[in-house]
Amino acid sequence: ITLDNYLEKENIKNDKKIYYILAKNKQEALSNPYIDQFREKNIDVLLFVDQIDEWMVQSLPEYKEFKFVSITSTDVKLEKEDEINKEEKETENREFKDLLELMKNIIWTDKLEKVQTTSRLWNTIWALVIPEGWMTPQMEKMLKSMGQTIPTQKKILEINPKNEFVKWMLEEFKADLKSQKLKDMINFVYEQAILLEWWE
Repeated sequence: ITLDNYLEKENIKNDKKIYYILAKNKQEALSNPYIDQFREKNIDVLLFVDQIDEWMVQSLPEYKEFKFVSITSTDVKLEKEDEINKEEKETENREFKDLLELMKNIIWTDKLEKVQTTSRLWNTIWALVIPEGWMTPQMEKMLKSMGQTIPTQKKILEINPKNEFVKWMLEEFKADLKSQKLKDMINFVYEQAILLEWWE
């Protein structure tokens, strides 16, 4: 669809955002874990799969007063947080705080900016994202292919606290935070997140 077609959708007119995802191909874009919440709410996501799209979205941050927003951005929220959800989120943060810190230390602090829980992963257990304003993986790979030296960028690992596997990890942590099984589970989470997001 065209950008004008996108703006005709009733469910985005008040949002003033054009949602997109950058990927190397359509398959990668559609398999991204953050796209599920948009499917559920029937909100279109533009698939930017050509190399020029990366440059375009940087030089054209908005179209007709609608801002381009990546669905992998850490501050994307499709629903306003009410007091119940806010309280639930705070409880989850307290419950998972020590486990998240352990995960970051085991995976290596030079690879991760932080590990955090999220409500954006509907059917997925975990995912890697970049902090707001940082270089995307596509841009990073493009510049590297041109021979440019790129500083190491830390990612954010987001996990779904409602997933049974994540709950199992928390139980194992409470039982024995030095558990080898827990360490193996944490490394498995990170490796799977890399594969899922096509990171190198």
